[in-house]
This record gives sequence, structure tokens and C-alpha cells, in this order.
Amino acid sequence: MRAVSLYATAVVTAAMLAPWMGAYAQDSKLSVPNVTVTAQGPAATTVFDGKYVGTATLEAGKDPADCLTTSSMDMTIAGGQVLIHADGAMPWNNGLTAPKLTFQGSVDAAGEISVSASTPAGLRTLTGTIRDKVFSGRRLAAKICHYTIQMVKQ
Repeated sequence: MRAVSLYATAVVTAAMLAPWMGAYAQDSKLSVPNVTVTAQGPAATTVFDGKYVGTATLEAGKDPADCLTTSSMDMTIAGGQVLIHADGAMPWNNGLTAPKLTFQGSVDAAGEISVSASTPAGLRTLTGTIRDKVFSGRRLAAKICHYTIQMVKQ
């Protein structure tokens, strides 16, 4: 009886190790399906693709000493994907240069843009519309600092 048990253990162990050791099934009905992998090409261009440059103006009623002063903004659109960079200074910190803020998002077929940026102080959003190669939008920064944005396609 002990010999049968050892034989059965050897057969089970061999069956478990066979794939790992490179052994293959002898059944000709087993096969590997054909798999085709294709790479995605670049996104299609849109009428909005290009570079835009402009400024952000702090909306009336806000204390400029509490908000970043934005010296310049630029936006690049490629294949419907949007990147916006904003440079600025911190008036409350002796005018030190603020870290460049980068917004990411998309533009739809109607020219509506929605982007956001993650900052240590929380999520910042920027929305707007492109009409006749001009972007007009609004940036919300915290509860007290709202900006009107104008950028023109170069």
C-alpha cells in the first residue's frame, strides 16, 4: 500500500512540475490563440490645436495682497489635450516667484475647455471657451482669488 501511495505522489508532483520544467501537453487539440497587438497612433488634430498666450487678471473686489499676481499664461492644445502654464508672484511673500502652475485637461468640439491643477492648497480649476482663436476663461483659486483669463492663438 505504501508503494502505491509513493507512486501516486510522484505522478501528482510530476504533473504539477511539468509546465514549470518546460514539458508540453501532448494533446494536439490544445493551441494558443492568435493575438494581434496594435499601437495607437497620435490623436487627431483639432481646429483648436496650437499655442495660445495671454494673461490672467484678478477679478474686482479681491485684495491683490491675498492672491498670486499672474505675470503670464500660455496654453498648448494638441489632439484635444490641453496644457496651461501660469507664472506668477506671491505679494505676501516679498513678491517671490511662485512655482509654475500646470493645468491639464481637454477641449471639446465646441471649444469648451476644462482643466485642473493639483496644488498643496488643493485642486484648482480653470474653464473657458475658444472663439475666433481667442480663449476667454475663468480660474478659481481658493475661495477668494478668482481670475479672468484671455489668451490669443499665436
